[in-house]
Amino acid sequence: MKPKVNLYGVLLFFTLFFSLIMIGHNFIVPAIVKPDNMISLFYVRKDKNANTFQSEIYPIAIYTHGKYVDASKDVTDHVNRKPQDESYLARISNFFVIAKGRILGKYHVDEISPSPFMCSSIMTGKGALKNANSLSGVFDQIEGSHASHSKGFVDKNEYDYELKWSLAASQINSVSGAGIVVTENDIERYKADLITAGSLLLANYVSDDSTEADRGLVLDKLSVFDLDHDGQPEVSATLKKTIRKKVNALLRTDGTDEYSNDTAYLNLWVTYKDGSPQVILSRVSYEREASWGSGADLVGTLDVDGDGIEEVILRVSGWEVVEFEIYAYRDSKLVRIFHGAGFGC
Repeated sequence: MKPKVNLYGVLLFFTLFFSLIMIGHNFIVPAIVKPDNMISLFYVRKDKNANTFQSEIYPIAIYTHGKYVDASKDVTDHVNRKPQDESYLARISNFFVIAKGRILGKYHVDEISPSPFMCSSIMTGKGALKNANSLSGVFDQIEGSHASHSKGFVDKNEYDYELKWSLAASQINSVSGAGIVVTENDIERYKADLITAGSLLLANYVSDDSTEADRGLVLDKLSVFDLDHDGQPEVSATLKKTIRKKVNALLRTDGTDEYSNDTAYLNLWVTYKDGSPQVILSRVSYEREASWGSGADLVGTLDVDGDGIEEVILRVSGWEVVEFEIYAYRDSKLVRIFHGAGFGC
C-alpha cells in the first residue's frame, strides 16, 4: 500500500519556501539594544592630617538611545523635593574606575546626596570599592596631574586635603589603546611635531612688550593613544604660551606701563598618516592673569558607544567653574559632541 500524501501540506510547504527565497533579502534583523553608559568622574579625597579617604561618583553624561544627555543634577534651588530620586544614579549604581588605560576597580553607589567637595549642590553617589583595592591604593595610582590641594584653617582647626579625580564609566567596551608601542625616539619626534604645529596655531597670540624675548611654548602632558585601533598613534599634549599684555589703565609708580602675564593654552591632538602628522583637534583657551583658568585637562579616552572607536573626555577649568566636553573621532577629526555638567568651585 502506497502511503497517502497530504497535498495541502506539500503545497503549503513549497509556498512558504519560495516566499522566503523571494523576500529573504528584506528580512529585518532585530537591533541589539545596548545598555546605557554613564560617563562620570571618580573623586577621592585624602585628609592628610587624619590619613582618611572619602570618595564619590560625579555624573557627567549618559549615552542613551544614540545621544548624550547631561547626567549632572544641580539641586541648589530645590527645597521640598527629593532630587535623589531624579538622579540617573538612582538606576545606574555600578562603575568601573579607570586611570592610564587600566581598570583600577569597581565602585558601587550606596547613597545619593549633595557633594561635599563642591560649592554647587550637585547630587553625587557615595559608596565603596567592590574589589580588594582600597581607596588609598586607588588614590596612589591616580596621576598627580589629576589632583588639587587645599590647606588652611576653619574655626582655628587646620585642614589639609588632596583631591584626585579619574574617569569612571558604567559600561566598558574598551579602554585606551595600550597596544601602541612607542620608543624614546618616537616621543622626541612627537614632541617636535607638536611644538611645530603649536607654534603655527598660536602665532597670532603675541606680546605687546616688544622688548621681551619670545618665551616660546611649554609642552606638557604628552600622551599616546590609538583611538580607532588602526595601529597608528593619536598623540595629545597641552601646550601653553605666556602673552604679556599692556594694561592701559595701570602705570607703575615710575610712570612705566604695567603688563599682565596672560596665558594661551592649546589642547593639541595629531594623528599620523603615512608617517606625517595631521592635526585632528586644536582647542585654544585664553586665560587672563590671575583668572585661575588652566585650559582643558584630559580625563581619559573610552569607547562609550561600543562602535570600536574611543571618545575623548576633557575637563575644562575656569574661574571657579569646571565643565566637561566629549569628542568623537570622525572623518579624521575630533568633533565635540557634548558640553556641560558644570559645577562651581
